[in-house]
Amino acid sequence: MANFALDPLPHVPGGFEIVSHDPTAPPSRLYAYIDGVMDACNEDLVIAILLPVVAKEDFQHLAEVLKSFFIQNMGVRLSEVQPSPVGDAFVGFSSPVEREKFLDQIIQSGHGYTLRFMKHDAVANVRAHDVDREGLIMLMLYPHDARNNTALAKACAGFGLLRYWYGSTNSARVVCKVHLHDDARIPDDVVVATGLEPRVRTWTCPIVVLKRKGVTMLEDEDIFPPADGDLAHPFPPPPPRWLGMDDPNADAPAVSESANGPSGDVNMPDPPAANDADGIPAEASVTQAVDVAPRPVDAGNVAALVIRDTAVVLWKLLELP
Repeated sequence: MANFALDPLPHVPGGFEIVSHDPTAPPSRLYAYIDGVMDACNEDLVIAILLPVVAKEDFQHLAEVLKSFFIQNMGVRLSEVQPSPVGDAFVGFSSPVEREKFLDQIIQSGHGYTLRFMKHDAVANVRAHDVDREGLIMLMLYPHDARNNTALAKACAGFGLLRYWYGSTNSARVVCKVHLHDDARIPDDVVVATGLEPRVRTWTCPIVVLKRKGVTMLEDEDIFPPADGDLAHPFPPPPPRWLGMDDPNADAPAVSESANGPSGDVNMPDPPAANDADGIPAEASVTQAVDVAPRPVDAGNVAALVIRDTAVVLWKLLELP
């Protein structure tokens, strides 16, 4: 959470005015968990910060000077310049790549002004917040028509941040996983309301705590390159060789291994070589090619065979009903 000065007057819509804050009322703050990761859709947007600070009444003149300065000196056309509650202006570039060129620069301009840009989501209202605990709760008798992400997040916002909820066929309860702050106290029940003025309907939903545990923290990043000068991914030391297992069937015959490893095949001995009459192993016979003269074909015989086969086919066709 961040505490910072803010002037909302330049941003009030026409025809409206700000309701004064009651100085006797205690400060209040609501936490709302939006999502795990937001889609980065505005990577061309920055916030311009000028030193010394420029009065908000001079914004129109400041916007014209910024556009002219970037065209004449940087060759860059700004897509938009709008007032910002923090810093001096929202500035839009034509592309995220163009924006990156100016993020780390400090630009010197006339009259002693220095200009720098910050990402639109990394200014005074941004903080890193540690979520210390997580837990599972049951919302009993929660309205069926309000069982969705938006409504359940609002129901849990007073004591934690809704991570997700479990769909179930049980109509009596809704199980939610929430992240709790260190000083958060889970209430006994939550009252949810819906409807339009002048009258709304409310449901009182008892809360039952199911689980509470510390969030598992990941280890810090390893030093790279390693301090000892070794590789980041060295080969592991060789493990000890396999020593076998105690076989309860020690008397059973072992399965032999083949020449290519323990495949389960049984090695068979080579067959004995044939001996000739003198007891000397006979050499393997070699097939010899024999030239055989082709038999001459009688053209008359071939024609006779064709006529016979044709007559048989016609006779079969005549026998058909």
